[in-house]
Amino acid sequence: MAGVHVTNRKEFEKKLRSLELTVSNDTKAATLTFAGEHFDSGTWFEHLSASVIGPNQASKGFVSNRESAPTGVTGGLTFKIEQKNRKDKYLRIGFTNPFLGSFKTYIGIGGSPGAKLGYENAEDDSHKLRVLDEYKVEAVLTAAQEGGDKQMIFTISDSK
Repeated sequence: MAGVHVTNRKEFEKKLRSLELTVSNDTKAATLTFAGEHFDSGTWFEHLSASVIGPNQASKGFVSNRESAPTGVTGGLTFKIEQKNRKDKYLRIGFTNPFLGSFKTYIGIGGSPGAKLGYENAEDDSHKLRVLDEYKVEAVLTAAQEGGDKQMIFTISDSK
């Protein structure tokens, strides 16, 4: 995502486990509003660049292990999907870069918030592409751009 950079790259690069998270709203009319987070380990290094993501916009955040014990970063986020004349739903994403283990991602849609469900459903690092109701959701693990171990890109778009 052009224009969004970690403010202290040198410190971010020093983190034992880190991820760059991009949430991209490629819909024509839906708005994503940040609705919750769950960290099983780790925390925000820098919070999302925007908590409300309009159509054809994206938000980027940076997560990493905590300072104290040698851990990784694992968790989930949820966003309320708001669109005129449609029942509100929730986008759930999950991410892991544990101290021991492998990268994992998850993306899905549910009828209620569930950041922890995003984390609990994270599985392997494969490219995930699903059509759920009127939306298409995608999770991709790719090379980092800002000094993290990897970048995870989570995208929602219209299925038609």
